[in-house]
Amino acid sequence: MKNDFDFNNPEDFRRAERLAYDGTLDWSDFPPPEYKYFAELRKVYYAFKFEGLAQEEAKRQKKALLIGYRKYLENFDYCVSVWGKYQDNIKIAEMLMTKIQKSHDIHEIAETAVRIIGLMTHDEVFLKTNLKKLEELR
Repeated sequence: MKNDFDFNNPEDFRRAERLAYDGTLDWSDFPPPEYKYFAELRKVYYAFKFEGLAQEEAKRQKKALLIGYRKYLENFDYCVSVWGKYQDNIKIAEMLMTKIQKSHDIHEIAETAVRIIGLMTHDEVFLKTNLKKLEELR
């Protein structure tokens, strides 16, 4: 049975958890974070229902799985954000490299190169310090 879930919808998430408890959830086509969470949750539910796992221990394990799942999603969102910013910086740096190619002014070339380095390293201190230094050299 194919399931369509919006994991950002609390009702869908709870429905998936209930199906995992019933043993009828097919998580085989879930995205990796949800696949891992529901596969592990099913093991906890199975141990509770058939292997004598205490209810409090099952609750503790479920809570730990949910915390791990949420941390994974939070980390994933952070990584996507960082990579998006990195890609944006690469595009800007490429445009600035074109500016260097076209320039015949040593100060403009140096300033643009400092901006590129600042973008690629995401080092605001380097950028401010060296732009100030270049301005003083003019």
